[in-house]
Amino acid sequence: MVRTLQTSARHVAYSDPGADDIDDYGNDDEDNSNSNNSNNPSHIVSPLLADPDKPSQALSSYDLTNLELGVNRIRSKWAPEKKCFIIEPDNQEENEGGDGPPTYPPTHIFTVFRTFAPTPNPDLFSISKKIHVWSPHLVKSAKVVIEDYMSISWNAKPVILDPDNILVFLPKFKEHLHLLRADAKDGNDDSAKVIEHLAYFLDFIQKEYQNTLATLRSLLEERKISFDLVWGVFMPGTVLVTHCKTTGEPLVVRLRSCLQQCANFYEPRHWALTCEFVDTDKGFPGYAELVVKIYDFAGAEVITSLAAFPLDPYLQEPRRIVFNVDDVEDIQWNPEAFDRLDIPGNKKEIVQTLIESHTQKVAAFDDFVPGKGSA
Repeated sequence: MVRTLQTSARHVAYSDPGADDIDDYGNDDEDNSNSNNSNNPSHIVSPLLADPDKPSQALSSYDLTNLELGVNRIRSKWAPEKKCFIIEPDNQEENEGGDGPPTYPPTHIFTVFRTFAPTPNPDLFSISKKIHVWSPHLVKSAKVVIEDYMSISWNAKPVILDPDNILVFLPKFKEHLHLLRADAKDGNDDSAKVIEHLAYFLDFIQKEYQNTLATLRSLLEERKISFDLVWGVFMPGTVLVTHCKTTGEPLVVRLRSCLQQCANFYEPRHWALTCEFVDTDKGFPGYAELVVKIYDFAGAEVITSLAAFPLDPYLQEPRRIVFNVDDVEDIQWNPEAFDRLDIPGNKKEIVQTLIESHTQKVAAFDDFVPGKGSA
């Protein structure tokens, strides 16, 4: 489920706790991790086709208007004896959408699709997991929520979503469902279908990944995060705080994407946050790109200690105030107010000296509790 630039697969080393992925060799996925997919052939054989000698019908030509409200599970597994992938029912768990084997073409609104790819070790597989969305109603909702932040082909059949992308946008999916229900009109069958499919989808996702979501919630309550769950903090479109690489000054940017990159000869594995911010070139404003890297770390780190972190939850004051910077100027003090101060003259001089010494110093704050901030 981890996204990388080399591959979009979630390798088994990062198996989500909500689903127990066990391969046919009886080995737990935690021991089957391998990110090298360079040997993956592209030829696919499907035993679900009625006649393999006849060309298969294009997926885009199937009727997707009468899909069953449910989910089926399919896996694509490398068959060494045939030197190709075979597509077969995935009996990892019972299918919620029906107790029969999944058919081809699809019959359910979405499919959990796992790929068992070969590795240099013939006894181990690299497993990836994707969500194939068939329902046009569900695609419509996902497109509204995710927008253009992810490299997703919305016209493809099926639309393929990474589980990480779904989980990080889960709050927005819930908000969208709430708005759909609030705006629903009686007699509008299309709107009712969208709500029905989206509600079922969200219920499934929350059950399928309940352990992952519970772990993420417990970390966020402490304002901490682990490396494998960094994606849970960085929803695309979020405003982040980081620092300018040149000046070291604080910089506010907007996140476009959050991808994990595998370790290579030059760098350890890390998350690459592609961001944009407003800059000027020869007096003309425009968007500039910045890539912030969060390198691998052990345990859980305080979110504000990362190379970038979301702005909203960590402001000391919840208020938002808009200023016109052209009107900002030095404070003009009123000396008459001090002259009218009813204290002895010698004490006035002491007070004046004390105030001047304080205003000339840079305000400092002792943060006794790291990350807590001032009251």
